Parts: sequence; structure tokens; C-alpha cells
Amino acid sequence: MITSKTKVLGLIGWPVDHSLSPIMHNAALADSGIDAIYAALPVEVENLHEAVRGLRAVGYLGLNVTIPHKLGVVELMDELTPLARAVGAVNTIKFTSEGKIIGHNTDVVGVTQPLIDAGLQFEGAAVVVLGAGGAGRSAAAACALAGARKVTVLNRTAEKARAITEEFQRSDAFPDSVQWEAGSLAAARDWTGIDAVLQMTSLGLKGNTETPIDPSLLPASCFVLEAVYAPMQTPFLAASRAKGLRAVDGLAMLIEQGAASLEFWFERRIERSAMRTALAEFLEHR
Repeated sequence: MITSKTKVLGLIGWPVDHSLSPIMHNAALADSGIDAIYAALPVEVENLHEAVRGLRAVGYLGLNVTIPHKLGVVELMDELTPLARAVGAVNTIKFTSEGKIIGHNTDVVGVTQPLIDAGLQFEGAAVVVLGAGGAGRSAAAACALAGARKVTVLNRTAEKARAITEEFQRSDAFPDSVQWEAGSLAAARDWTGIDAVLQMTSLGLKGNTETPIDPSLLPASCFVLEAVYAPMQTPFLAASRAKGLRAVDGLAMLIEQGAASLEFWFERRIERSAMRTALAEFLEHR
């Protein structure tokens, strides 16, 4: 039962009508016995500042942040956790009882843990991140922090990818041993020796049939992570599986970063099983 004591959480982004976050978060909250609810909140770019300040004013406990706001919200934070500061992007916000707005990033563990579970050893790996938005930044940082030897960021606009790698190369948040490279998605490339490709663009979202690269070019031993989870089987993911690559879908990343957000808000362990079950049941009957 929702009462005046019920904590309120939400997801801000544009669009958010495809989001499965309310389903898995509300399942996890119920399973954990936490008196809170979670909703998806559509916020256009021009309304971002007003929305964040307003949700704090009406007593929200916290927010998740999705495309296209992960970079834009950084300047609205009173504090950043060390991880969010290193990444330069925020996907989780906590409103404290003192009125502060704290920005955190759980995309890092959302990226690395599912790939580790699939068998990837980040230590010494060569990885390629597709996309230079907030999710791409988080993925590149995550791989470097997890021990990758080489991190390449590719984007439609190579300059945007280069800006990230140059910034990270200057940062003392990452090991000096990491080799940073940047380039264009359209440029021809030798994929030999690549251990993992992380698809962090919005291509494939809601029926978009574009793929950022051709997975058939990747070596057979390569791991693939697809960030998009609606639809579950994007063209990129389908082509990767057809090639026989070890592919991780966006649902695994969604669950891991979501559970980590709940743990940041409530400072307690959150079981992932209820989230997986709720999502599976929803997708089965959708």
C-alpha cells in the first residue's frame, strides 16, 4: 500500500516509454520489503534542470538517468562519487535528507559484471566501445578500470570519440598502462585481436534496423555486449549470435546497473533474481 511514508524513485530520459526499469525495480523493492515505488518519467532536454530540481523539491529519494541526459545532469550535481567523477557521466542520482544532489554511475558495474559472468577476462584485454555518448563514456571507463590493456572508442563523429580518449588519457583515475584509441564507425578497421566489443549506441532501439558495425568481421573468440534491450533481439545482437560470438544482451546490463542503483539508494544488498523473474514474465506475455 502506498502511503505518505512511501519513498519515490524514478527514471528520467527521452524517450522512456520503452523502459523496463519500473518492472524490475518495483519487483526488487517488493521482494526486499522496501516501502518505495519506481516510475518512468519522460523529460525533454530543455526541461532537464527544472525536472531534477523539481523532483528533489517534491521529495523523491533518487533517480536513474538514461539517454540523452547522462552527461547533461553532471553539472546539476552538488557532489559526484569518485566513480562518476572518473567517468564524467551520471546514471544514478540520490537526493539526501540535507538537500544535496549526489551523482553516481552504476553503468560501470552494469557493463563489466555481465561480461565477466560470460567468461571475459578484462585483465590485458583489447576492447572496442561503439558510441561516445554517456553510455559509451561509462563503458570505456569501466573497461579501463577493470584492467583492459587497450580501449578503442568508435563513434560516427570521430572527434567526439577522440575527446573522450584524450580526456581519459590525461586523467589520473585510470592506469597509465591503458592504451587509448579513437576513430570513426565508418572507417575500415582490422578487428584481429579484439577481445570484446561493447555496443553502446542507441542503434537498434525501437525497431531501428541499423547496426554500428558488421559483427561478421569480428574474430570468433570475441565477446559482444549489446546495451539496447528493447527489442531484446536487436539486429546487431542477432548478427553476433549468427556468427557464433559470445553475446550478452542488454537485459543483463540493465539488471546489474539497476540493482547497483538500488544498493546505492538504500545501502543494502539487492537480490537480482526477483528482477530477472519479473522481466522474463513481462517479456513472455508482452
